[in-house]
Amino acid sequence: MISRFDETRRGLDHVIRAAFTAAAAKGLLPAAEPAAYVVEIPADPKNGDFSTNAAMANARAMRCAPQKIAAALLECFDFGELPVERCEMAGPGFINFYMKQAWFGALAAEALEKAGAELGVTVKVETNGSGGVKNPHRPHAHGQRPRRRHRGLPGGRAGMERP
Repeated sequence: MISRFDETRRGLDHVIRAAFTAAAAKGLLPAAEPAAYVVEIPADPKNGDFSTNAAMANARAMRCAPQKIAAALLECFDFGELPVERCEMAGPGFINFYMKQAWFGALAAEALEKAGAELGVTVKVETNGSGGVKNPHRPHAHGQRPRRRHRGLPGGRAGMERP
């Protein structure tokens, strides 16, 4: 079974290849077969959920600056069904892809279903709508302030005496 990460990575690869073809048809890039490039999960989350070096890898073959290639690809991307929230050019020609929050929810649900099936249990996750998991044992987790308790004298703090 193919994982959601691999499925998304292959989908992004397909979108990038189609963007090269569309950019060549529009005259933004030379018509050439794209050189090998990588679609990966970047080490730093600030650089998106997926990243590609397609513009830099093709700069020599297409005799264009990587930034020009990246700009042409950004103009021609058509994500269709892929849950990409946004994409942007970064640095010398990297293209960073940011996925929609629903993609992460589906990823978590898939992982929990798989783990539950392997263990023979049913797993239920309840969220509070903002992505956090509810904890019924902590009232301040639901927006309430935790109560403070002071032990000691009836009207004061421990060890303090009234004048």
